[in-house]
Amino acid sequence: MSAPHDQRIRPELVVLADADAVADEAATRVAAAMREAVAARGQCVLALSGGSTPRRLHARLVAMGAEALPWAQTYIVFGDERCVPPDDSASNFGMARETLLAHVPVPDAQVLRMEGERPPADGAERYEATLRALATRLGVAEEDALFDVVLLGMGADGHTASLFPGDAALDETTRWVLDVCAPATYAPRDRLTLTLPALSRARTVLVLAGGAEKRDAVAHALRGDADARETLPVARVRGRARTTWLLDRVAAGHA
Repeated sequence: MSAPHDQRIRPELVVLADADAVADEAATRVAAAMREAVAARGQCVLALSGGSTPRRLHARLVAMGAEALPWAQTYIVFGDERCVPPDDSASNFGMARETLLAHVPVPDAQVLRMEGERPPADGAERYEATLRALATRLGVAEEDALFDVVLLGMGADGHTASLFPGDAALDETTRWVLDVCAPATYAPRDRLTLTLPALSRARTVLVLAGGAEKRDAVAHALRGDADARETLPVARVRGRARTTWLLDRVAAGHA
């Protein structure tokens, strides 16, 4: 049985030269985790994120070659989604399909997307049901990890997935997926997101961040104190086995 989710696993911090180096390191770690999961359990569940950094990561995974990774044994899920159709330019699924999924041999039935085109509450309920059905299909007990790797970015405000500072979604204790409304500075505002209880079911969490605008939030989050956990959603996410932050030098405050 896995230990309860808490703050026991301190993040590993890896500082790299630039965004390309972050993507290279992330691809190496994702590939290793995928192989490890399939060797240990016969399948891998990989949670993708949106944003610009994953585009570079996806390109690295594709460049490894279709046969280099166990895509046939991998399930693809999503950490969050904008409430738009899958062919909309703002869709996280659409970006993943364009940059990764169209180029690797993962079976279509194993790509479990959030249905951003549905009414938000309905989309959240349906995706939660999808994830719970996946856990049942894979024989994952309620208290055990479901996701082998969760990829996350972060905003300058410390948000991750679509969990924003001060949002009531951060207080959720049982639901795995919620519909949320992002702050007015973000568009589209209507989102679907995994909750902290869902994210706590990750074996490995990789947080990817770069750029000067992230520097203050990174420094605050990595202090790991009560104030950081209270105010920055990204500081509250921990993998059960490991949590690694991959940062460029600027975000890490080294430049």
